[in-house]
Amino acid sequence: MKKFFILLVVLLFAFPMLTVTAQDQAVVDRLEELGNNLPRGYGLIDVDTLNAMLTAGQELLLVDVRQPEEYAEGHVPGAFNIPIRELSQHLDLLPNLNASIVIICKGGGRAMLAGTTLQILGYTGINVLKGGFDAWAGEELPAEMDAVVVEAGAAPEFDPDVFAAVDDYLTNIPEGYGLMGATILAGLRTEPVLIDVRSDDEWNQGYIDGAEHIWINEFMTRQDEWPADKDTPIVVYCQSGYRGAIASVFLHLMGYTDVNNLAGGVNSWLRAELTLVGVPEATPEATAQAGS
Repeated sequence: MKKFFILLVVLLFAFPMLTVTAQDQAVVDRLEELGNNLPRGYGLIDVDTLNAMLTAGQELLLVDVRQPEEYAEGHVPGAFNIPIRELSQHLDLLPNLNASIVIICKGGGRAMLAGTTLQILGYTGINVLKGGFDAWAGEELPAEMDAVVVEAGAAPEFDPDVFAAVDDYLTNIPEGYGLMGATILAGLRTEPVLIDVRSDDEWNQGYIDGAEHIWINEFMTRQDEWPADKDTPIVVYCQSGYRGAIASVFLHLMGYTDVNNLAGGVNSWLRAELTLVGVPEATPEATAQAGS
């Protein structure tokens, strides 16, 4: 009888752990599925492409994930506003998982976070406006000031565990949206784990000193190269910030607690006049071509 009682206590404690493991596995499976099938070009479209699509009358849902006060100052015509931290609570405005959706923010960073989470949930037609509304305004394309109202439908059904993880991530995005500036990164006293998610060709042109290299298209298949301690400070980066955003979402949803994305990627690092290592030496031929 005593042995039975002990066994019962063990099972009672083990059952919640088994439940958590099952929940986590649903998230892991979905992240691995998406990580192995990232869209070509990572879903980025430029201003000219979006403008051409709108001019041609293509049916699009334009979702602006900035704060309401930003949106009110001007937005792409037809775009409606769902602030990124509220996105998971307003998916009744995005009832069709196969709709063509363009996510827009100020410069592109928040939009990539939002777009990645929507893809994790199962949306198949996600695009992100490269450069955001700033790029649109920079081309002096027309903008609207009045809010666009869309009719709500029935929110799609999602895997409950995946939705819970995405909802927790979105509603708790910190101020600054997990972006770290180049000069701040360079000035940190304690060095974080740096993960470069660019391609081999980009890596071979130079990288930030101390970085590890895991291409974003292989990111979820190389989890054994991630830090074992999920509280380890991590900074991910790519060339301009978009692939770094994808990696940061993956890490957050895998339980990592201290993840930042280098704002603007290597491009911003170089603009801050910071150096890379592993830069190939210029050949006489390349020097001659550069001077011609």
